[in-house]
Amino acid sequence: MSDLITDAALFERLKQFSFVPGRHVSSSHGNLKKLSRGTGGEFSDYRNYGIGDEIKYIDWNIYARSNKLFSKVFHEEGNMDVHLLLDVSKSMDFGKKNKLRYAKNIMMILAYIGITNNHNVQFSAFADKSFMTMPLGHNIDIFGHFLESLEDLHPQGITQLNQSILSYLHEQKPSGLLFIVSDFLDEEGYEHGLTHLAHSPLHVCCLQLLCEEENDPKISYTDNLQDIESNRLINFNLTRSTCQKYMKVFKQHIEQFKTFCLLQNILYLNLSTTIPVDQFIINLVQQGICKRK
Repeated sequence: MSDLITDAALFERLKQFSFVPGRHVSSSHGNLKKLSRGTGGEFSDYRNYGIGDEIKYIDWNIYARSNKLFSKVFHEEGNMDVHLLLDVSKSMDFGKKNKLRYAKNIMMILAYIGITNNHNVQFSAFADKSFMTMPLGHNIDIFGHFLESLEDLHPQGITQLNQSILSYLHEQKPSGLLFIVSDFLDEEGYEHGLTHLAHSPLHVCCLQLLCEEENDPKISYTDNLQDIESNRLINFNLTRSTCQKYMKVFKQHIEQFKTFCLLQNILYLNLSTTIPVDQFIINLVQQGICKRK
C-alpha cells in the first residue's frame, strides 16, 4: 500500500495555491521581491516621477492635491528557495494513523506547490545528525523521482533536533522559506537549533505533527511501556489518574513550544493525523503563509 495520496484531483486543487513569504525572506538569487517602477506585481509605494517612467503609472490623484508627479512602485516577484525538512526518526513511526505516512504527504504537497510556482525546492530527511538531501529545483519532471524517494524513506534513529538543525544550517547555508515537519518530542529539547534558525535569513514554519494516541491516550493497564526510539522499557501503568496527569503535562509542552516559536518569530502549526491531510493547506492560508492565486 502506498504511503502517498497521489490523486490527480488533489494536484489540480494544489495548483490554486502559492506561498506568501515574510518580508525578510530572500533567495540565493537575491531578494525575493525587488522594487520596480511599473511592470506590474504587488503595489508597494510611491517615488518621484523620473525620466523613463511610464506615464500610466503616475498617480494623478496625488498630482491633483500636491501639484507634484509621483510614480507607483511595485514589488516584482522572483523565485524563492524553499527548504523542506522531514523528521524520519523512529518516534515518527507511531499511531494507528501513522505520523510518518502523514508527514510524507505534507512534504509532497509543499514540494508540489513550490515547484509549480517556479521556486527552488530542496527536500531533506533527518534522523540523528544524518541527512538525505534531494534538490528538486523548480523542475516538475523530477517530481516523480521525488515521490519514489519519499516512498522509500523508513523510520530510523533517534530524534536529535538541535544537532540536525545546526548541521543543516552549516552544510546548506540556506535562505528563503523553510518548513520543518516533526513531532518535536526530543528529550534534549529544540530551543538551541530553532534559535539559530530564527536568526538565519529564513522564514521558518514549524509543523508539529501528533497522532490521536499522543493527544488523547486511552487507559491501558500494562506493566511496561517501551520507548520506540531507544527500546528502553519503562515500568508504567496508564490508569485514569496517570492519563490525566499526562494530558496536563503534554498540553503544557505544546503551549510552551507554541510560545517559544511566537517569541522567535517562527510560524507554528499544530497538526493531527486525524485531520485529512489536504486540509492542512487551509491552515497555511489562514496563517498567511499560502494564498489562493
